[in-house]
Amino acid sequence: MYQISRITSRQGRELSKGVRGVIFDLAGTLIDTGCQAPIHAMISAFAKNRLVVTDEIVRADMGLPKKAHIQAILAKPDILGQWKFIYNNPPSDIDINRIYKSTNLNLKEIVEYYSKPTPYAVDLLHYLQTNGIWVGITTGYSREIIQAMSDLMHKQGIIYNTMVCADEVTNPRPKAGMIFKILKDWSLPNYYPNQIIKIGDTIADIQEAHDAHIASCQVIDTCSSLGHITKSGSTNTNRKLLSSCRAKIIREFDAAGSEFYCNKLNDVLEVFQRK
Repeated sequence: MYQISRITSRQGRELSKGVRGVIFDLAGTLIDTGCQAPIHAMISAFAKNRLVVTDEIVRADMGLPKKAHIQAILAKPDILGQWKFIYNNPPSDIDINRIYKSTNLNLKEIVEYYSKPTPYAVDLLHYLQTNGIWVGITTGYSREIIQAMSDLMHKQGIIYNTMVCADEVTNPRPKAGMIFKILKDWSLPNYYPNQIIKIGDTIADIQEAHDAHIASCQVIDTCSSLGHITKSGSTNTNRKLLSSCRAKIIREFDAAGSEFYCNKLNDVLEVFQRK
């Protein structure tokens, strides 16, 4: 494994030469800068259960399947303390399922509003497919949510060969079950690590890639930890904050073992165009 470097480096160009497929995360990577939809949906679902859950708390575990994400939030000491104070008992499976269903209902109402492609996503997908490179997507959304937004995504240019949702495998992120299902669909059960790249925006994406023994590239500017800043505009204050936050997030992705990062997907497009 390399120490994390921007994918426009020589290492990135060398890696791209043998690529047969690129597997993307969805929200925060290809659509929905900053993962706004799941943030709003989860905060609202917890509020219906009388819990105050902040934007920062929800973002901390972004990338996990939604039910696992809810469980991770409920396990945090502050949130668990709130729950026990209100209900006198720890949350049960019934409680988790109720919040999960509420989250999905909220998502179905708002997800189309947040399905705008991230910068250069459509250009990159078009380049890959017109050059014979397979495109896959793994997502923490359920198939029910994807069905609610799939027509709009296609109209906007989010075109792919295969998408696998978290509720369609028994071992979703941070395990590689969704990636393995895609590779089986592509008839690539036996592959060299440099033939497939995973592009995402969370630590769970890195873990998923490494469980599949493939390289991970993380998108910085649209990621769940940063996209809410980039989405708010290009003021001097935001530019200074962006620079500081970029550095912090890159360190976090490096510590998690990601090989590459890019500020925007245009970095990846340039790597493939120059190979």
